[in-house]
Amino acid sequence: MQNNPFLTAYRQADFLQRQTQLLLQSYQHWTGQRLISDTDDAVQTLMQLPFAVASHQA
Repeated sequence: MQNNPFLTAYRQADFLQRQTQLLLQSYQHWTGQRLISDTDDAVQTLMQLPFAVASHQA
């Protein structure tokens, strides 16, 4: 993935950090499995997955 200045700045947003943690916790809660392994940059890891990860307001 090329370095994109917009995405670099966006990844630092508190919202995206919190949303990523919510996605990971929810996935593990409902499936009993981890979506990704522990990493220092979960946001970047999710962006590079070979499949889509989506969320919505429930």
